[in-house]
Amino acid sequence: MKNNFFIFIVIVVLIILGFILFLNKQPKCDSNQLAFKNNVAIISQEEDKKNIKIQYPQTENQNINNLINLFTTQQITTFRQSLTQQVDNVVLEEKNSLWISYISSQFSSQIRSYTFTISQYILGMAHPNNFIITKTYDFDNNKEIILEDLFNDTNYLEKISAISFEKLKLQLPEIEETMIKKGTKAIANNFQNFALTENSLIIHFSSYQVAPYVNGSQKVEINFFEIKEILKKQYQDRVLSN
Repeated sequence: MKNNFFIFIVIVVLIILGFILFLNKQPKCDSNQLAFKNNVAIISQEEDKKNIKIQYPQTENQNINNLINLFTTQQITTFRQSLTQQVDNVVLEEKNSLWISYISSQFSSQIRSYTFTISQYILGMAHPNNFIITKTYDFDNNKEIILEDLFNDTNYLEKISAISFEKLKLQLPEIEETMIKKGTKAIANNFQNFALTENSLIIHFSSYQVAPYVNGSQKVEINFFEIKEILKKQYQDRVLSN
């Protein structure tokens, strides 16, 4: 009887030890990564003359979600308004379409960027209109960040313009410099679409801005060390700590 009880105890201990070992071997999740994970929301609408398919992020911050949702709604509204002039009785095999997808990046868990690729086709166009729109958000203060928020120098556009022009000349040797020069002129509209990573500022240029349609959209990556002297202190500190 004592032997049976001893065997029972040994089995129970072995089971407990095995369970503990199993737990220890499971991949550990960083709680911060889980807290800041984005969920993908999808809008899919198919009608007789139009298709709408949109992917957009939903985060743990409802205030930021409201800003993203507003942006998405505005894109749909603009697309629908562009169709109001079409003749209803025209029968075509193709459909008007709006497609939006995105990628995300982050400077920190509190400052995150979303780069939306938008493709819009209206019946009669020679080809879809493809362009980039970016949104960068401050999750601590529940607001959108624009490019000038990053800099302590009012002449920041001249610096960004010069760097972008030189980098694009190397990326697009076959393109006339006059087109690149115009698209990188030091005005805010030319640099409104940007994203942040831990180490760099990425400027996006949509089709036709610095190169013909066939070349597609372009981007320039500027390491923060290249512009550290004109960054605001909160960004300088992060850059210097890396």
